[in-house]
Amino acid sequence: MTDPIKICVVDTGYDLGHEDLPTELAHGVDGFDQYGQLWSVDGHGHGTHCAGTIGAIGGNGKGVTSVNPDPSKFTFFIGKGLSDTGSGSGSGVMAAVAACVEAGAKVISMSLGGGGYSATSNAAYEDYYDANVLIVAAAGNGGNSALGYPASYPAVACPHVAGVAALLWSHFPDCTNNQIRNAMINSSVESGSAGWDKYYGWGRVNAGNAYELLKNGCEVAGGDSNPPAGEGLSYFALGGKDQGVPPAPPTAPPTPGPTVPCPGAQQRFEVQIITDNYPGETTWTLTDKCDASIGEMMSGGPYSTSSTPYSDMSACANDGQYEFKINDSYGDGVCCSYGTGSYLHPSSYYWKHSSTFCPSNESSYYWKHSSTNCVTNALPTPVPTAPPTVPPTPVPTAPPTAPPTPVPTAPPTNPPTAPPTAPPTAPVTPAPTSGDGAVAQEAVFDSSYGVPRCANMGSSCDSLALLDGRGTISN
Repeated sequence: MTDPIKICVVDTGYDLGHEDLPTELAHGVDGFDQYGQLWSVDGHGHGTHCAGTIGAIGGNGKGVTSVNPDPSKFTFFIGKGLSDTGSGSGSGVMAAVAACVEAGAKVISMSLGGGGYSATSNAAYEDYYDANVLIVAAAGNGGNSALGYPASYPAVACPHVAGVAALLWSHFPDCTNNQIRNAMINSSVESGSAGWDKYYGWGRVNAGNAYELLKNGCEVAGGDSNPPAGEGLSYFALGGKDQGVPPAPPTAPPTPGPTVPCPGAQQRFEVQIITDNYPGETTWTLTDKCDASIGEMMSGGPYSTSSTPYSDMSACANDGQYEFKINDSYGDGVCCSYGTGSYLHPSSYYWKHSSTFCPSNESSYYWKHSSTNCVTNALPTPVPTAPPTVPPTPVPTAPPTAPPTPVPTAPPTNPPTAPPTAPPTAPVTPAPTSGDGAVAQEAVFDSSYGVPRCANMGSSCDSLALLDGRGTISN
């Protein structure tokens, strides 16, 4: 967790008992005494007014709110740079600034001015700036382009700007002082002529605009953070009309290398993303839903440059079930209102395809690699095929034997013998009318032909079954 940012107010002091300001015990307010006076007493009121603009407690039903209404997000350090009468010396102001830096202040608000140029003071302010401290001083009320000090050493305007700077830095602690400063300039709202003018400078600071710009990345919002060899961050502190710099152009993504074919029957899943104005909000994942040991196969985002294509993202996948999930952390999608972002993956029958992602609250799409469930590289199970039915071999029928030609005989002298009675024939079971309903039949021995036969002479039987004494009729 990032420590609360420390803000120093170099002014006439601080009304420690004010009901709408952070306190020493509850919020760690501390300070630097000078002129024989306490930092916790403000005999003039100007310092307390500036501190309230920066950090009056919000939501407490008292007084007014401020640029930083949550006292848990920052800590005040008060430098008594001016006396209770509202006056002071250059050396007294510098002593208060030095105490602020030593106490760890990141932002120093100096709503004061007076005196001429000092090489010693200029060198000191450069050293503080090189130490990544942002010093914000009043430009004065002259309404002209004449230089005023200490503002003309390093700074811009005060105390609203100091409060906004601290607020932004608390959200983007990896940025440098110069990047926070330039982000406020590059996102300011014009109040006079386009660009810089002597009445309004670069315009009015807008915390919301600066926050959205910084979400694209510190360098995109505020420029380079690496000064030349032998120089510090003060190299970038040009001041006034020379300070405004255009945001750094987006860095072109690397040219993707040649695509290696996937092994075997695997298919390649490729993701293409075009970011909108807020690339830091976009993330996505590809997850194997069948193999828990694999889980998340690849992911992307958050991204750093807006309106930029990203396409060097692919993976080989077996046949199975997968989930592609894309999310916009703010909830407004990646297109339409703030740029024209989109995403795409191959649109063959294996993949679901969508060219845009606009629904304000929709955060995911689901797809299957194929219509199968969780079977990896499995061949379909063949359906067993019944062997072809061989028609029964007909039982060979013995050719009829011609009856013998009777030989004439002499008339019998004895009475004729009665002819033999044939054995009874077994009853015939009715055969079905179709072959599919053939049933077993009793086989009988035909003494006329010397072979077994079916009881129903209108049917045929399997000879092996007949020899076993049973038969199957087929019409």
